[in-house]
Amino acid sequence: MNIEVERLAGLEVWRTCERLELDVRGEHAARPTCDVPTLRVVHDSGGLILGAWDMSPPARVLAGMLVDLAGTHEGFSGLFTLFLGVSPQRRDAGVASALRRAERAAAGERGVEVIRWWIDPLRGDETHLALNKLGAVGSRYERSVFGELHDRQNAGLATDRVGVEWWVRAPRTTAVVDEGRQAAHYRLGLHEMAVLTKTTAGSSGQRVLLDIDRSATGPHLLVEVPAHLDALREAAPDEARRWRLATRDVFERLFAEGYLLVGLVHEAGRSFQLFEAADLGTVLGR
Repeated sequence: MNIEVERLAGLEVWRTCERLELDVRGEHAARPTCDVPTLRVVHDSGGLILGAWDMSPPARVLAGMLVDLAGTHEGFSGLFTLFLGVSPQRRDAGVASALRRAERAAAGERGVEVIRWWIDPLRGDETHLALNKLGAVGSRYERSVFGELHDRQNAGLATDRVGVEWWVRAPRTTAVVDEGRQAAHYRLGLHEMAVLTKTTAGSSGQRVLLDIDRSATGPHLLVEVPAHLDALREAAPDEARRWRLATRDVFERLFAEGYLLVGLVHEAGRSFQLFEAADLGTVLGR
């Protein structure tokens, strides 16, 4: 797939954005969050609207879009992502990564220091993109951020989220994005990480959460999450909800104790969120 990213402006292309969002969120989405009036306000208030076009013949198609609100964070110029979505027909083709990299370039032009957004901690692909591929860091956990949603990705689960910070000029980001180096946690051995979750293979083909070891300590802690959340939600929705309810306490505790979410570890078909006991400056400075 040949992807080109550009800034989107104008009523007609914003109507295309509406259709893309509904395609991303599924048939149960009542209306797009980023409708034409909203996109107009984002555009006029200094926000950022990017589109990723699939240029493959016979005609270019909007494969994904990213919408950022302008703002500040702790006194620094910033952006906050309102929406990032990729057409279901064009997932796993690098579209989201291309949008984020173009976003960083635009941020550099504006003097923006930090970009923030929410990720679902049970979705390893979101953590992998944000932390492993871009160099962002997870810094807080909040329950039910968006209330109850009934779209394709959220139906049946509480919308608990981890807030990530992407400091676009930090050494960590520069190393991962510009120099193509792996984030620091890739150099850790599995023996240097303690696993808090106890799981077993389930009849659905995915792991079943048995218990959480709340006594485990150490500089690097792993919390297992479903390897394929959507497949689990379809095959065993009650088990998916149990993962949400059982892990929220440990996520909240780790952040409260000074841990940061620094990466996703994928091993033998299993996914683990990796927490490190370190301050933000130390993690960003590597």
